[in-house]
Amino acid sequence: MPQPTIEVSANNLLAIEVLDILGIDSPTQQQIDVIELLTAHLAVPIPLLFNKQLTRREQSCLYFAARGRSAAETAHLLKIQKDTVDQYRKSILRKLNCKNMVQAIFVSLQLGKLPL
Repeated sequence: MPQPTIEVSANNLLAIEVLDILGIDSPTQQQIDVIELLTAHLAVPIPLLFNKQLTRREQSCLYFAARGRSAAETAHLLKIQKDTVDQYRKSILRKLNCKNMVQAIFVSLQLGKLPL
């Protein structure tokens, strides 16, 4: 049975982008409707350019930030300089289009990109 054609409108572009990020290439209208409903009430908008990949080190810094580790603690755990952690955090914010690490953590959790 062929899947029905889904019209792309301004209202569901974000939902389609989120589903694509989650690896759903051919979403159903029901999936789009559910994501639209969920994203309509977010306090922080999901950036459309989330597909910029974080490096392994950036992912590690985000992971430790989500667990409440400071930049100095993260540097100690990763055996790198604190200034390097600060640079990774700036890169994370730029790539995720976020203003601070709390927002970056929230967005990453919403998209399932941050394991807990």
